[in-house]
Amino acid sequence: MRRNGVGPKAIPGITVRVIEYSVASEDGSETSETFTLVTDLLDPALLACEQAAAAYACRWQLETCFDELETSIRGGAAVVLRSKSPPMIRQEIYAMLCCYQAIRTLISHAAGDAGIGPARISFTRARDAVRSRISDSGCFPP
Repeated sequence: MRRNGVGPKAIPGITVRVIEYSVASEDGSETSETFTLVTDLLDPALLACEQAAAAYACRWQLETCFDELETSIRGGAAVVLRSKSPPMIRQEIYAMLCCYQAIRTLISHAAGDAGIGPARISFTRARDAVRSRISDSGCFPP
């Protein structure tokens, strides 16, 4: 609107709620930087600060999964799907999701065996370990 010469007072605003919080480590020894969330959910009864912070953390876990799919499995944003028809595109995406799930399952089992949380195991390193074993002829029996 400003590009069209509209003055600042004529631009409609949006009422928002600002939530600021930080996260303490489990033992309480460290505190993160301050996070700032902006939402149009103005009523704290509809969305408590704690709920907003938890939703934000979940969102970034999901974003990390998408990044792992795009970067680690597909090969990056510049790499396009090879398939040209809708059924083959679905098959290619399904194959990527199956590979992703298989690596996540291996991570989960390895973490359980080591007695640590799965989030502590690098997806990229696990993917590389799987790739190096796939070419090993003794890895998969006929």
